[in-house]
Amino acid sequence: MLGKKARFAAAVTVGFAALCLPQFSSGDTAPLDYRSSANGSQGKGSTFTSYLACGVSPQAPRATRCPHRGKLAAFFRSPVATTYSLCVTFPDGRRLCSRGQAAEANTLHINQIFGHLKGWYKAVWTAGGQSSVKHLKRT
Repeated sequence: MLGKKARFAAAVTVGFAALCLPQFSSGDTAPLDYRSSANGSQGKGSTFTSYLACGVSPQAPRATRCPHRGKLAAFFRSPVATTYSLCVTFPDGRRLCSRGQAAEANTLHINQIFGHLKGWYKAVWTAGGQSSVKHLKRT
């Protein structure tokens, strides 16, 4: 059985736990707004949606601040099948990357971020030659 510090170190070493959840069908009420994109436009120029949230549920709203003990997650959705990378910089300067993640079209991908340090977290998604950067502060 691992102690508390060993479990935390193991979680940080792993970096991310990816969960893939299907998009909402047209009959469902989608709790998320997918209109924003990596390049900030809508329509033909949109390539993917990315955001940070306090929680790992598909209903978790976008956030820029989260409580100290809450869960953090990075969300990714693309209208076309693609491969993406996600790099997270932690408040202490450590950087963990998950590269070459396959993303099915119109599927919400949730990457839980394991870390309980207070301060700013920076997430960078890269897909299809475009990047998106988001920041979140754990208080």
